Amino acid sequence: MQRDQMSTLVLGLLAGTPFIAGAGEPSPQPSKPVSAPNTQPSETSSNPAPSGNNKEKPPSYPSSGETLGPGDAVIPLMCIPEFTIVKDGEKEKKYSAPGRGHARLKGASKDDKPGTAVFWVDTKRESDGFIQGHFVKHRTVLGVSREEEEGQLEDCGGEEGVTLNKKYYVNSDALNTYAITRAGLTYGALTIPYKWHGSDHSFDAAPTVGAFVGFYLGRPGADAALVISAGLGSVSVPTMKNGQAANDLKASLSLALGPVITLTRGQRFQLGILLGTDWVTSAAKADYKYNGKLWAALSLGVDLTK
Repeated sequence: MQRDQMSTLVLGLLAGTPFIAGAGEPSPQPSKPVSAPNTQPSETSSNPAPSGNNKEKPPSYPSSGETLGPGDAVIPLMCIPEFTIVKDGEKEKKYSAPGRGHARLKGASKDDKPGTAVFWVDTKRESDGFIQGHFVKHRTVLGVSREEEEGQLEDCGGEEGVTLNKKYYVNSDALNTYAITRAGLTYGALTIPYKWHGSDHSFDAAPTVGAFVGFYLGRPGADAALVISAGLGSVSVPTMKNGQAANDLKASLSLALGPVITLTRGQRFQLGILLGTDWVTSAAKADYKYNGKLWAALSLGVDLTK
């Protein structure tokens, strides 16, 4: 996965609190460090991390299920004291990354407006669950993100702050127990079981399995992806056999575009709303009345994408 201008623009909008609905004020930061999170997600807790001298573990936030990889971006929505320079078990020193809208350079003047720390992932997930990446500080000007500063960020709860453009490790399972926004490319297989044809307002069982690629934005408990898919399917084409009307299954090529929403609070559940069209071979084109015509599909299930 490669970063591109679209990723940078979208992240600029996410990183700038004036452009986020309901985010006119930055979220509060815990004043003291918290202990390492429980990597087993909790289904009952969704409150902010404790502050003060409370050493309770932070609550767990169900992730979107997307596997973080090179080119993805993570925006903390709360203080995350889980980043390390080396992986050395109990001896590793932890560094903290501030929540969205609280990134301020250490020693900066009080007039310097805080920005947002964005963790760009540089490596694939290792067998021990760790990923490596680097931080940049984003500011937003008319929706365009600028990576402009160097230096160390102020701490957010006692742990020393991360340094911009320096490599850090973080356990992705631990990261998913914190409230974060995540963004990047997604791809896989997409199943479309039923289609609605607007030309005659009818439903048709014409299953299609195709590959898809898209861009996703993830929040705690849910993510949304805009995907484009292409694949092969089968459609029912009327024909004549032994002088009697019959239906014959013919191979079709399908193209589709639309959003897929994934919910992960409790059981994983997906909702897809897609628009597309099917084409059959020239030999069956005359008999298939939906050839090249637009269809819509509303798909519900636990595994529409894989």
